[in-house]
Parts: sequence; C-alpha cells; structure tokens
Amino acid sequence: MLCKELKEAFVSEGKAANRDSLIVAASVSAEKATIDASYQVPQIAMHLDFINVLTFDFHGPWESVTGHHNPLYKGSQDTGNKTYSTDYAMRYWRDQGAPAQKLNLGLAAYGRAFDLLYRLAFILMELQPS
Repeated sequence: MLCKELKEAFVSEGKAANRDSLIVAASVSAEKATIDASYQVPQIAMHLDFINVLTFDFHGPWESVTGHHNPLYKGSQDTGNKTYSTDYAMRYWRDQGAPAQKLNLGLAAYGRAFDLLYRLAFILMELQPS
C-alpha cells in the first residue's frame, strides 16, 4: 500500500539523516459514496499522520436547487443527500476507523453562486416605480 511504503521510507530517511520523519498526510473526500468506494480507512489511517477531510462542494450550481456548498449540518429544509454535511463526514471518517486526533477539517475559503430561474423576482433593493 502506498501510504505504508511512503511512511516507512520517510521514517528510514529520517533515521539515516538523524532527523525526525517527514509527515505523511492525505487530503480525502468527505462524500460517503467516495469514501466507501475509494479508501480502506483503518489501513490508511494507520500509516498517515494526518487526514485532511475536504468538506466542501457538497452543493453547487450543477444542482437544480440552491444549497450551502460547505454546510456544517444538514439543513431542516434540505431535500438532498442526508450525508452531505461536515458533521456527517467527520463522524463517518471517525466511525470507519480514523482516529479523531488525525482528522483535520478542510474548509473552503470561497463561496458559490447560483443562477436563479426567475432572476427578476429576486433582485435585492429593487426600485419601485413612483
């Protein structure tokens, strides 16, 4: 496994150079379906120092309804996938075997825009004819 071989090489290099080992980290998906299909969580967690969970882009302009792209919790009016929240993703990684102390929360420092079907009905501060 790549993570195991990389960690072993970094530890070996650190010992040979009389230094601490380099840190091994991975940035991973927060989407349940991707986690299930792509990661052997207990095995990779064993060999990683940190796991950066990318908890953004749950929603975006590719959908037919608006939604926060980086929601902390599932909203009361959300009709989409119940697993699309930061809280769910972090708990899921932990519950699949990743130690909580290795999990880092990856947040987006940007926003998303949506094109509305009826733009004129939603213009802010619309001027009324006098």
